Amino acid sequence: ESPSLGIMDSRSVKTSHHVDSDRGIDGNKKTKGRKEHIIVDTLGLPLAIAIHEANLHDSKGAPQAI
Repeated sequence: ESPSLGIMDSRSVKTSHHVDSDRGIDGNKKTKGRKEHIIVDTLGLPLAIAIHEANLHDSKGAPQAI
């Protein structure tokens, strides 16, 4: 019916320098590319996904996934 709980995580993913879309540098992981914020339910099924440039802090990018 409706999920009772959601779990959020993020990861930084390297991208090619040939990609024309938004890229950034994650300062903590030293990764050039994009950051994914993913929300899953208790069964592990995705509820929401947001993709940003990697230099966006989790506290700013996570609310955009909701």
